[in-house]
Parts: sequence; structure tokens; C-alpha cells
Amino acid sequence: MHTTGSRPKRVVSADGHGVVSHAGSRLLADLADATGLTGSFANALHRLRPRGTGHDPGRVAVDLAVMLADGGEAIADLALLRDQREVYSPVASTLTAWRRIFGEPCGPGLAMELHEALDPLAPHLAPAGREAILLQGARIALADGPYTPAERETLATVGAALTICADDVTRLLTVVRPPS
Repeated sequence: MHTTGSRPKRVVSADGHGVVSHAGSRLLADLADATGLTGSFANALHRLRPRGTGHDPGRVAVDLAVMLADGGEAIADLALLRDQREVYSPVASTLTAWRRIFGEPCGPGLAMELHEALDPLAPHLAPAGREAILLQGARIALADGPYTPAERETLATVGAALTICADDVTRLLTVVRPPS
């Protein structure tokens, strides 16, 4: 599990060293921190942070806003920030961000979206390919700690959409190892 810490300190210079893209986006994140917006989001969303651990939901909300201001269009576009760790510090995984902002991830809406996306694909994949997709999702879910019940439910829905029987889904989820 990754926790949310402070953003790395930045020094601005004109010498051409340490050039980063999206510097304006980082300033937007700093503005949210300085004005108390991040803290206000954290207070409003505190119930979505179980046990007070992991990513601060206020920080996740600000990271999502920064991602949208930087041209992102979907929650998965948090990778735009996550890929620049030296600028933004740890940024929540897509699934963690979903849980922090929207609560349990596999409600009826997400289940429908998963089936809409995967049902047409499943018949064209070999069993090993379908399992590889499920295992990749499992590795992502394990990146911030053991599976939560919601993650298990979501992965079971992915398995069903990929026409993997429930027993095989259970077996696959127990043998996958977290990313190192």
C-alpha cells in the first residue's frame, strides 16, 4: 500500500536542467494545497478512507481535478500524473482513486461497463489471453495491499465478462503475486 505524502519540493531555474512537462499542472495542485481545498476535500470525503490509511481522498480529488485540467478525460488518465512521480509524488492507482471518490467500485454501472467492454472481446481471445487480462487486473488491485471485498467483486465481474468460470477466477486470484 502506498500512502499520500507531501509533494516534492520544486526549485525553478532557467538553466535547462531538470526540465519537466506539465509544470503548470503541478502549480495548480500546489494552489489547491495552499488554499486549503485539498484539506476541505479530505474532510468532506473522510468516510471513504477506511482505517485512515492509504491515499488521502482529498489529495485524490485534487489529483483528479489536476488531471482533468491537464487534458485527461477519464479516471485512468491519472497515469499522466503517476508517470511523473518526481513532480507529483505518489498518485493513487485508478482503482484506488475510484474507491476514494465513488466508494465501492463494482456497482451496477461499472458491471455494465465491464460487460460492454469485455463481452465482445472474450470470444476472440484464447483462454490464456482471457486469464492474462484478469491477472493484470489482479496485479493492479494488489499494488496497494491485499484485495478488498470490492476489488474481489470487480475482478469476479471481469472474469465473468471474459467467460472465465467462477472457480477458475477464484483460483487465479489466489495464485497471482503483487507487483514488486
